[in-house]
Amino acid sequence: LVTTLEHPDPFVRKVAMHWMCRIVKRYMSDVRPPTEDAKLGTASASVRNALPHVLPGILLSIGDRFNSRLSTRDSFLPEQTTYALAEQTNECLLEAVRRNGKAYVSHLDGFIVALREELGSPGGLAGRNPPANDRKQYRVDVQPDGSGIESTGWFRSSKDTRWQDEEREESMMMSRLCALEWISVLYVHAVPDSLKAEYAKQFVTPIIHQLIDDPPAQTVFKSLEVLAKITVPVDGESGPQISSSSDSHLSLGSKTSVDSKSEDMELTKSPLTEEDITFALGTLTPAQSKCRSRDRSMFAASIQLYASNHQLLGDLSRAVQIMCTLQPPEFVFASLAVELDIFIRKSAIRKRKVAEEQKIPEDKLEQPFSIDLRFVSTFVQQMCYVLLNSDETKSLRRLLQDCIGRRDLENERDQRRTRLFQILLHSFSHNLVSSVSLCLWAGAYRSAASFLQFIDPLDIDLVCLLEIDKMIEMLERPLFRHLHLRMLENDRDPTAEGSGAMLFKTLKLILMIVPQSSCYKILRDRLVTTSRYRQSALAAGPWVKQRASLNDTPVFVQRVLHVRNLHCKATWEKIRSESLETPNVEDHNFVEDEGADKRAWLGYKSKEEEVATKARFQADKRLVTSLTIEEVKDSYEDLSKMEGAPSKKYALNKEEGKKMEQTNSAKQQGSEEEWKAFWTNAAGNEELQSQDANQ
Repeated sequence: LVTTLEHPDPFVRKVAMHWMCRIVKRYMSDVRPPTEDAKLGTASASVRNALPHVLPGILLSIGDRFNSRLSTRDSFLPEQTTYALAEQTNECLLEAVRRNGKAYVSHLDGFIVALREELGSPGGLAGRNPPANDRKQYRVDVQPDGSGIESTGWFRSSKDTRWQDEEREESMMMSRLCALEWISVLYVHAVPDSLKAEYAKQFVTPIIHQLIDDPPAQTVFKSLEVLAKITVPVDGESGPQISSSSDSHLSLGSKTSVDSKSEDMELTKSPLTEEDITFALGTLTPAQSKCRSRDRSMFAASIQLYASNHQLLGDLSRAVQIMCTLQPPEFVFASLAVELDIFIRKSAIRKRKVAEEQKIPEDKLEQPFSIDLRFVSTFVQQMCYVLLNSDETKSLRRLLQDCIGRRDLENERDQRRTRLFQILLHSFSHNLVSSVSLCLWAGAYRSAASFLQFIDPLDIDLVCLLEIDKMIEMLERPLFRHLHLRMLENDRDPTAEGSGAMLFKTLKLILMIVPQSSCYKILRDRLVTTSRYRQSALAAGPWVKQRASLNDTPVFVQRVLHVRNLHCKATWEKIRSESLETPNVEDHNFVEDEGADKRAWLGYKSKEEEVATKARFQADKRLVTSLTIEEVKDSYEDLSKMEGAPSKKYALNKEEGKKMEQTNSAKQQGSEEEWKAFWTNAAGNEELQSQDANQ
């Protein structure tokens, strides 16, 4: 019968489901827990032992809606449908398990295999074997009552696919809801207390990863509800033991020794230790503590799901809201923050190992580290949106409000609130706007102003500016009305974390980052209005500082700056990877001669020849510079008193000297006579010209 339930013909499936329903009702509905003297009947025991094999057929048929959309009815059981018969059978079996769950402990392995197969398959009958939409008789010996149905070629699948998408979605939803109900019933009534943790571990990953099909909201809520039920410890266990996922091998409070480069991923003081997380969650009431999961495997599986399927990040906020309705929001956000930190550390180590094995730079990998960082940033953005806008996180908002700005260090509750803020900031630092929003809500204005002053230009992109616009719009809502009044308070210590002066400075820094737009004008008008009052308040009198207190600001700022530098480094590596430069394989054993190219261009054959040439040039240079020139120390005007350099005198013969003197004197007399004649003629000409002019 179970095999026949996979038959493509809907009439055959209906007949098989009818007989299965009759058998189950006959031998399972009247079965009661046997006493010591009474024994279970052979037929009832056989049906009970076959239940793990019957369950796949029920899960397959409970989503069969073929008869519900037909206008005509079958001659066989016209008032019943395959879905109705499967639902009746399923309720009968569930009631039997609720009534005597201990009798099915030996069959848990079969149940687990059947349920995991259903969660891992496409879902429903339409996913495994699309049913026939149109029946046509090919043989003459086929009768209307169904005889001859085993004949070959009796049915065929129709080419009309207008109902296939609708049937597939509805069949998947009904089958998944039925499987999730079975997981919950078996956990409560059949699984012993000592095996509940192991039973839950078998279904955490399949339930989370079946959300990849983007199921309806009803399926998502049921899946998370079942996870919350099977992961919460019962009274028979030792109690809630908050630990990381089973596959996590990293210690949250200590540095990893996988690689020396992993020191970049560590801080000098990490708040994500199990003791600190337990201390931070001490603010929960006893009733809320009982709703916590025994581990964080559910949150680790969720992060892995969204990391592998980025298209599902749009529905992440809905999933986080449902988690907060089923478990305390403080525990949900702290667990997600811890698992995000583990995810990013493991990703960095894994990428580094792959790069070393393939001997290529990390930015040239198919899946570079920047993709994981961008995913974590988007994940944190969705968490921040749920934290500040959802009704399910109202208790967490009330707990974090002014936990840094208005805290009392001697109060244990305030210490727990501060530790919870530090845990959240540890992961919120992966998104700049989310970290600023968290600091503004918690009153850590000085921390926000400190790391905004050191913001990197690579952090300011279009996505960041759009997020800042949304944050400014949120600051104008009634949710942040207390910030508007905080800037008008007269602070005793203007440099404290929760002072109005630090808040004013933070908002001014945000204003300088935002380009001129509508949000810029809104924030500017508010700051201009407040600045007039703050100027008068500063001039009112001297400030009186408060008593010394523990300052955690450097710890907060160091964490944010460390993570932002990590993101900027990954962004720069991504930019380099998209450039046109060819990647060079780095060989750490290769020693490159620094001046080889320059030496070849200058014409040197070797480095020794270059060194010898330079040495010879330096020697010649020293020889030239050894010649000294005596400087004139006295006045340059009295040159007659200065001793000139000895000049060479050439001695001539007396005869040659006389001839040279006579020649020079003759030349001198001739030139004088020529000049006298020239000027005499010139004077005579001037007189003649003057006489002519007078006449």
